[in-house]
Amino acid sequence: MSEFASFLRPRLPWVVLFFACAGLLLFGFALYRLPLAPACYLLALCAAVLLTALLVSFFRARARALAVRSLARRAADGIEDLPAAAGYPEGDWAALNLALCRALREAREAADRRGEELADSLTLWVHQMKTPLSAMRLILQAEEKEEFLPLRCELNRVERYVEMVLAMVRLQDTV
Repeated sequence: MSEFASFLRPRLPWVVLFFACAGLLLFGFALYRLPLAPACYLLALCAAVLLTALLVSFFRARARALAVRSLARRAADGIEDLPAAAGYPEGDWAALNLALCRALREAREAADRRGEELADSLTLWVHQMKTPLSAMRLILQAEEKEEFLPLRCELNRVERYVEMVLAMVRLQDTV
C-alpha cells in the first residue's frame, strides 16, 4: 500500500481537484433544486474511470520501477537497457541518468587506462633498476673484502624493495 501512496502523492492535487469539481456540480444541482440521483450516478462513473486510470497508471509505473530496480541490482554498466520513459519528467530524468552512466563508464575506462600506464611504467622502471643492481652485485662478488659487507646488505635490501614493487605490479595486473 505504501507504493500506491507514494505513487498517489504527486497526483493528489488532481484527485482533490476532481472531487472539488464534483462537489461544485452537486452544489449547483442542489442550488437549482435538480434531482441529485443522475448527477451522483455520473460522478460515480467518473470516479470509477478516474480510479481505473490511476490503477492502470500505477501498475505501469510499478512495472517500470521494478525493471529499473532489477537493472540497478545488476550493474550500472547495462543502464542503456532502461525501460522507455513514460512521460515528461521521466524522460528528462532518464536522459540525465543515461548521460551520468556514460560519464561514469568513461571515467572508469580512463582510470583503467591510467592504471595500466602506471603499471607499465613501474614494470619498466623495475627492469631498468635490476640492471645496475645486478652489475653492483657482480662487482661486490668479485671483491671479497670485509668492508663491502654493509654494501652487500644494503644491496640486498634494495633488491628486495624492487622485487616488492614488481610483485605489486603483477598483483594489480591480475585484479
